[in-house]
Amino acid sequence: PSLAPTADSTSTPSLAPTAEPTNEATVPSVPPSPSPSTEPTNTFEPTKYYELESEYDDDNLYRLVCADFDDDNVYPSYFCNYGDSKTCDEKVTTSENYNAYCGSTCNKREERRVENGVTKTSDYSNSSWAVICGWEAIKHMNETCAGTFEPTLKEAASADMYPNYTFSTAPKDAEVNSEKYDACNLHAFCSVCSYDSGTKIHKNCKAHVDKYGTGALYEVTSFFNSLDDFWCTDDVQGAIEEGTFEKTYGSS
Repeated sequence: PSLAPTADSTSTPSLAPTAEPTNEATVPSVPPSPSPSTEPTNTFEPTKYYELESEYDDDNLYRLVCADFDDDNVYPSYFCNYGDSKTCDEKVTTSENYNAYCGSTCNKREERRVENGVTKTSDYSNSSWAVICGWEAIKHMNETCAGTFEPTLKEAASADMYPNYTFSTAPKDAEVNSEKYDACNLHAFCSVCSYDSGTKIHKNCKAHVDKYGTGALYEVTSFFNSLDDFWCTDDVQGAIEEGTFEKTYGSS
């Protein structure tokens, strides 16, 4: 033939073929988890308040925020005094120790109103403060055990920390460790037992809460009724000082 046959295009390719992709998967630097990681918020209970903003460090005070109940332009008030007068009539008068230490903080005339069934809170003059006195006796347990405790309102001033409330906007209650408490009781506890601008709780108050657990903030009378045979014993006082009370005597 007059022309030479064209070269076979597959015999000698002009360019080298591109490299074959590897079939080996890239090994991650951290082995994958066999199951998805649990989100930190998907726990049985929300993050403890003290882990976020405070130093209460006690599950028995779970969700207590003293800043919500420390506004002295809201407390004390006549609606709290009805509760104090009722405490005087139903608790103080029936507990020898409670009456001995806090009977002087009760308005006898308003005790009679409770006895007579008067429940209109504005009929009470805000002159009884037996619950405040009870927490002061717990806070100053050494003096109470020594028989030298004397109640005073001077130490019950609130921190007045943010947020600030008015009478109409203040919370009326709160849940602490699954128990709903009236705002007046929480105010009494926080105004006496908290310190460092409401971010810490006095060790004696914490011991009381650890002893009685859920409902402890309503159990001031139990402290007085167990004063001599429990709270004032050397073992209990030593455990509080050493920081071992919750482990040794706690309710849980």
